[in-house]
Amino acid sequence: MGKIFGLDSPVVRFMTRVGELMIFTVLWILCCLPILTAGASSAALFRMMFNMKEDRSTKVTDFFRAFRDNFKKATVLWLILLAVAVALLVLFWLIALVESNLIRLVLMLVFSAMFFVTFIAAVYIFPLTAYFENTVAGTVRNALAMGLGHLRSSIPACALLMLPLIAREIFYELFMSLLFLWTVLAPGAIAYGIVWILWPVFKKYIPEETKSGA
Repeated sequence: MGKIFGLDSPVVRFMTRVGELMIFTVLWILCCLPILTAGASSAALFRMMFNMKEDRSTKVTDFFRAFRDNFKKATVLWLILLAVAVALLVLFWLIALVESNLIRLVLMLVFSAMFFVTFIAAVYIFPLTAYFENTVAGTVRNALAMGLGHLRSSIPACALLMLPLIAREIFYELFMSLLFLWTVLAPGAIAYGIVWILWPVFKKYIPEETKSGA
């Protein structure tokens, strides 16, 4: 029994990890409340998930340090994503007004491709912001290049990000009964899962001297 609940036992490590995910999820939610700060909050959340992955410091102060350090760039990226989302929504509405079935079908195919590319880029943007130093333009460019260049990782990451919506549609009653748990755990757990999925991709772009010094 002592071994099971020892500080280094798998059970205790697992419960500690779950506790950390819940803490950082709550911090992420609180820091997203002004809406404008959602980008910086997401970058800070992913920074903590990378720290977990690499067994680095995961103190609450580390979250707020990452929030502060990435605030300007992450906020600009967040506003860009919101602008693109609004543009896509308007485009979808305009396509729906087209009377010709053939033209509407062609336009919907174009819209679907644009949405797919945007969604993949969005999955990469805040992990990239959290892990790599780069400009706003460079981050967007890398998100597109890495996302489209590594679809075997990008598609599972996108699917994981969509998990709450999928679960809600398929298991509505169960989802609603566990809504509190989803709220305080799912964002952190999903971000942690995305970090694990994208880590093999990110490793390819880490300079050798950084790897050796890690």
